[in-house]
Amino acid sequence: MKFSEIPTRRFPLNFRKYCRLQDEIQTAADRFSDLGTTDGHAVFRELVEVRARLDQTWELIRQIEHRETGR
Repeated sequence: MKFSEIPTRRFPLNFRKYCRLQDEIQTAADRFSDLGTTDGHAVFRELVEVRARLDQTWELIRQIEHRETGR
């Protein structure tokens, strides 16, 4: 089955879920940073990397959908 054929509501990572995850990860990262500790900052950095990986994953999904639809 093509990604572009899956209804949005059934897609494992649709835009709405992607945005929600980004927001939740950023909120957690900010809260760890606000602790003002070395350990808190280390967790912050790791969560920032998670957000970057999620961005890369979302871009891959978009590329696959564009390829499938010929855009």
